[in-house]
Amino acid sequence: MKQFETYKRFIKKRLSAERYNHSINVAKEAGRLAEKWDCSVEKAWIAGLLHDIARDISPGVLLQKAKENNLITNEVELWEPVLLHGPVGAHIVREELGIDEAVLLRAIANHTVGAPQMTLMDKILYLADMIEPARQYPGIEELRSLVLIDINEAMLWGFDSTLRHILQKEGFIHPRTVEARNYLLRNCRLNRKRFIQGGKI
Repeated sequence: MKQFETYKRFIKKRLSAERYNHSINVAKEAGRLAEKWDCSVEKAWIAGLLHDIARDISPGVLLQKAKENNLITNEVELWEPVLLHGPVGAHIVREELGIDEAVLLRAIANHTVGAPQMTLMDKILYLADMIEPARQYPGIEELRSLVLIDINEAMLWGFDSTLRHILQKEGFIHPRTVEARNYLLRNCRLNRKRFIQGGKI
Protein backbone atom coordinates (compact mmCIF):
# COMPACT_ATOMS: atom_id res chain seq x y z
CA MET A 1 0.00 0.00 0.00
CA LYS A 2 1.04 3.59 -0.64
CA GLN A 3 1.24 4.46 3.08
CA PHE A 4 3.75 1.66 3.66
CA GLU A 5 6.14 3.29 1.19
CA THR A 6 5.67 6.61 2.98
CA TYR A 7 6.49 5.01 6.31
CA LYS A 8 9.49 3.20 4.85
CA ARG A 9 10.93 6.50 3.62
CA PHE A 10 10.23 8.04 7.03
CA ILE A 11 12.14 5.38 8.97
CA LYS A 12 14.95 5.10 6.42
CA LYS A 13 15.93 8.72 7.13
CA ARG A 14 16.17 8.04 10.85
CA LEU A 15 17.61 4.55 11.19
CA SER A 16 20.86 2.81 10.40
CA ALA A 17 20.74 0.33 7.51
CA GLU A 18 20.80 -2.55 9.97
CA ARG A 19 17.94 -1.10 12.04
CA TYR A 20 15.95 -0.33 8.90
CA ASN A 21 16.28 -3.94 7.70
CA HIS A 22 15.28 -5.13 11.18
CA SER A 23 12.14 -2.98 11.01
CA ILE A 24 11.20 -4.42 7.62
CA ASN A 25 11.68 -7.94 9.01
CA VAL A 26 9.56 -7.17 12.08
CA ALA A 27 6.80 -5.72 9.89
CA LYS A 28 6.69 -8.90 7.80
CA GLU A 29 6.76 -11.13 10.89
CA ALA A 30 4.06 -9.07 12.61
CA GLY A 31 1.88 -9.36 9.52
CA ARG A 32 2.34 -13.13 9.49
CA LEU A 33 1.45 -13.44 13.18
CA ALA A 34 -1.53 -11.11 12.77
CA GLU A 35 -2.90 -13.34 10.03
CA LYS A 36 -2.37 -16.41 12.21
CA TRP A 37 -4.08 -14.87 15.26
CA ASP A 38 -6.89 -13.06 13.44
CA CYS A 39 -5.64 -9.52 14.02
CA SER A 40 -5.37 -6.60 11.58
CA VAL A 41 -2.52 -7.48 9.22
CA GLU A 42 -2.29 -3.90 7.94
CA LYS A 43 -1.99 -2.44 11.44
CA ALA A 44 0.53 -5.10 12.43
CA TRP A 45 2.66 -4.18 9.43
CA ILE A 46 2.55 -0.50 10.34
CA ALA A 47 3.43 -1.20 13.99
CA GLY A 48 6.33 -3.39 12.90
CA LEU A 49 7.67 -0.79 10.48
CA LEU A 50 7.54 2.04 13.00
CA HIS A 51 8.30 0.30 16.30
CA ASP A 52 12.01 1.24 16.39
CA ILE A 53 11.73 4.77 15.00
CA ALA A 54 13.42 6.15 18.13
CA ARG A 55 15.95 3.34 18.60
CA ASP A 56 18.89 5.18 17.05
CA ILE A 57 18.33 8.34 19.08
CA SER A 58 21.12 8.87 21.64
CA PRO A 59 20.35 8.07 25.30
CA GLY A 60 20.66 11.71 26.32
CA VAL A 61 18.20 12.92 23.70
CA LEU A 62 15.82 10.03 24.47
CA LEU A 63 15.82 11.06 28.10
CA GLN A 64 15.28 14.71 27.22
CA LYS A 65 12.34 13.95 24.90
CA ALA A 66 10.80 11.64 27.49
CA LYS A 67 11.05 14.28 30.21
CA GLU A 68 9.62 16.99 27.95
CA ASN A 69 6.60 14.84 27.17
CA ASN A 70 6.04 13.30 30.62
CA LEU A 71 6.89 9.78 29.44
CA ILE A 72 9.01 8.72 32.43
CA THR A 73 7.17 6.09 34.49
CA ASN A 74 9.95 4.57 36.58
CA GLU A 75 13.46 5.45 37.75
CA VAL A 76 14.87 2.45 35.84
CA GLU A 77 14.23 4.46 32.68
CA LEU A 78 16.57 7.15 34.00
CA TRP A 79 19.31 4.55 34.44
CA GLU A 80 18.63 2.81 31.10
CA PRO A 81 17.27 5.46 28.70
CA VAL A 82 17.26 2.97 25.81
CA LEU A 83 14.10 1.54 27.39
CA LEU A 84 12.39 4.80 26.47
CA HIS A 85 12.68 4.25 22.73
CA GLY A 86 9.24 2.60 22.76
CA PRO A 87 7.22 5.42 24.37
CA VAL A 88 9.30 8.12 22.67
CA GLY A 89 8.79 6.31 19.37
CA ALA A 90 5.03 6.24 19.89
CA HIS A 91 5.14 9.99 20.58
CA ILE A 92 7.08 10.62 17.36
CA VAL A 93 4.67 8.48 15.35
CA ARG A 94 1.71 10.43 16.69
CA GLU A 95 3.24 13.90 16.38
CA GLU A 96 5.14 13.59 13.10
CA LEU A 97 3.07 11.06 11.15
CA GLY A 98 -0.29 12.02 12.58
CA ILE A 99 -1.14 8.43 13.50
CA ASP A 100 -3.55 8.54 16.41
CA GLU A 101 -4.75 4.92 16.58
CA ALA A 102 -4.44 3.83 20.19
CA VAL A 103 -3.83 0.17 19.31
CA LEU A 104 -0.76 1.09 17.23
CA LEU A 105 0.67 3.65 19.62
CA ARG A 106 0.21 1.31 22.59
CA ALA A 107 1.96 -1.57 20.82
CA ILE A 108 4.91 0.62 19.88
CA ALA A 109 5.15 2.09 23.38
CA ASN A 110 4.98 -1.34 25.05
CA HIS A 111 7.33 -3.31 22.83
CA THR A 112 10.37 -2.54 24.98
CA VAL A 113 9.38 -3.74 28.46
CA GLY A 114 5.85 -5.06 28.04
CA ALA A 115 2.84 -4.26 30.23
CA PRO A 116 0.11 -6.00 32.19
CA GLN A 117 -3.05 -6.70 30.17
CA MET A 118 -1.27 -6.54 26.83
CA THR A 119 -3.51 -6.41 23.79
CA LEU A 120 -3.22 -8.93 20.97
CA MET A 121 -1.42 -6.30 18.88
CA ASP A 122 0.99 -5.64 21.78
CA LYS A 123 1.83 -9.34 21.91
CA ILE A 124 2.21 -9.69 18.16
CA LEU A 125 4.67 -6.80 17.95
CA TYR A 126 6.61 -7.89 21.05
CA LEU A 127 7.04 -11.42 19.68
CA ALA A 128 7.68 -10.36 16.08
CA ASP A 129 10.54 -8.23 17.39
CA MET A 130 11.95 -11.28 19.19
CA ILE A 131 11.69 -13.83 16.36
CA GLU A 132 12.27 -11.92 13.12
CA PRO A 133 14.56 -13.92 10.78
CA ALA A 134 17.79 -12.05 11.60
CA ARG A 135 17.50 -12.85 15.32
CA GLN A 136 19.67 -15.69 16.59
CA TYR A 137 19.95 -16.78 20.22
CA PRO A 138 19.56 -20.00 22.21
CA GLY A 139 16.00 -21.30 22.14
CA ILE A 140 14.70 -19.05 19.37
CA GLU A 141 13.49 -21.96 17.25
CA GLU A 142 11.43 -23.18 20.20
CA LEU A 143 9.88 -19.72 20.49
CA ARG A 144 9.21 -19.55 16.75
CA SER A 145 7.28 -22.81 17.01
CA LEU A 146 5.48 -21.91 20.22
CA VAL A 147 4.16 -18.59 18.91
CA LEU A 148 2.16 -20.48 16.29
CA ILE A 149 0.59 -22.74 18.93
CA ASP A 150 -0.15 -20.51 21.94
CA ILE A 151 0.63 -16.80 21.85
CA ASN A 152 0.31 -16.37 25.62
CA GLU A 153 2.69 -19.21 26.40
CA ALA A 154 5.05 -17.69 23.82
CA MET A 155 4.85 -14.37 25.65
CA LEU A 156 5.75 -16.08 28.93
CA TRP A 157 8.69 -17.76 27.21
CA GLY A 158 9.74 -14.40 25.81
CA PHE A 159 9.54 -12.65 29.18
CA ASP A 160 11.50 -15.44 30.88
CA SER A 161 14.18 -15.33 28.19
CA THR A 162 14.47 -11.56 28.48
CA LEU A 163 14.72 -11.67 32.27
CA ARG A 164 17.39 -14.38 32.14
CA HIS A 165 19.40 -12.29 29.68
CA ILE A 166 19.17 -9.18 31.87
CA LEU A 167 20.20 -11.13 34.96
CA GLN A 168 23.16 -12.65 33.16
CA LYS A 169 24.49 -9.23 32.19
CA GLU A 170 23.63 -7.80 35.64
CA GLY A 171 21.30 -5.24 34.11
CA PHE A 172 18.37 -3.34 35.56
CA ILE A 173 14.97 -5.04 35.41
CA HIS A 174 12.04 -2.78 34.66
CA PRO A 175 9.24 -3.55 37.17
CA ARG A 176 6.65 -3.41 34.40
CA THR A 177 8.26 -6.45 32.77
CA VAL A 178 7.86 -8.37 36.02
CA GLU A 179 4.27 -7.14 36.37
CA ALA A 180 3.51 -8.15 32.78
CA ARG A 181 4.95 -11.62 33.29
CA ASN A 182 3.12 -12.14 36.59
CA TYR A 183 -0.20 -10.97 35.17
CA LEU A 184 0.15 -13.26 32.17
CA LEU A 185 1.34 -16.22 34.24
CA ARG A 186 -1.58 -15.90 36.64
CA ASN A 187 -4.12 -15.73 33.83
CA CYS A 188 -2.56 -18.60 31.90
CA ARG A 189 -2.74 -20.74 35.03
CA LEU A 190 -6.38 -19.75 35.61
CA ASN A 191 -7.23 -20.63 32.03
CA ARG A 192 -5.51 -24.00 32.36
CA LYS A 193 -7.42 -24.66 35.59
CA ARG A 194 -10.76 -23.77 33.97
CA PHE A 195 -9.91 -25.98 31.00
CA ILE A 196 -9.19 -28.96 33.25
CA GLN A 197 -12.23 -28.34 35.46
CA GLY A 198 -14.41 -28.12 32.38
CA GLY A 199 -13.55 -31.74 31.63
CA LYS A 200 -11.54 -30.97 28.51
CA ILE A 201 -8.59 -33.07 29.68
